[in-house]
Amino acid sequence: MVIDLHIHTNRYSMCSILDPVEMLKRAQELKLDGIVIMEHNHVWEKDEIEELKKEARVEEFMVLRGQEIRGYRKDGSIEGDFLTFEFYEIIDEGLPSTEIIHRVHDNGGIIIAAHPYRQMLGIGDHLYDLDLDGIEVLNPNHRPSDTENADRARKIMDIAGTGGSDAHRPLGIGHYLTSFEGDIETEEDLSKEIKKKRCSPVRYEDIEWTSL
Repeated sequence: MVIDLHIHTNRYSMCSILDPVEMLKRAQELKLDGIVIMEHNHVWEKDEIEELKKEARVEEFMVLRGQEIRGYRKDGSIEGDFLTFEFYEIIDEGLPSTEIIHRVHDNGGIIIAAHPYRQMLGIGDHLYDLDLDGIEVLNPNHRPSDTENADRARKIMDIAGTGGSDAHRPLGIGHYLTSFEGDIETEEDLSKEIKKKRCSPVRYEDIEWTSL
């Protein structure tokens, strides 16, 4: 299965111009197996997802939920962004990364470093000091050297590596994806597969779609 784990819509992420209905239609056109709507500090309700799928006429398409949360340093500066799954609490801005990770794990969720080597918004080498479940290796905001650093960290820390489009507009969807060995139907399935490291980051153009 191939899933885009990192998409923002204009419904709840002010930085995005991506209409949710257009998002679903585009994802289905690309033959993705599913997506995760990853809003900033917001999680969609399940009934909203079902209504959206009906509106887009893609009732069978898999749409899961997550949220992106920003961690801060003690001096108030940005430390880095994180992707969370199976974590539905909305937390206050300004918390340090270690506190965010603690809360996510205490509530049964998992957490991944988003674009860790992106300038200004990536956690950088500090990720080695954190109790993470995975690292977003492929992201459009990573330069080739950033991707290499993220993949190296994944190997050294022995945790999952993922890919996501970080899409904020229709044409951004699907460029970077995560391939899963097992079947995914729920957010719980997704978290389990990531924790078991049964996934890998992939580029859309490298996928042999006829074999899927």
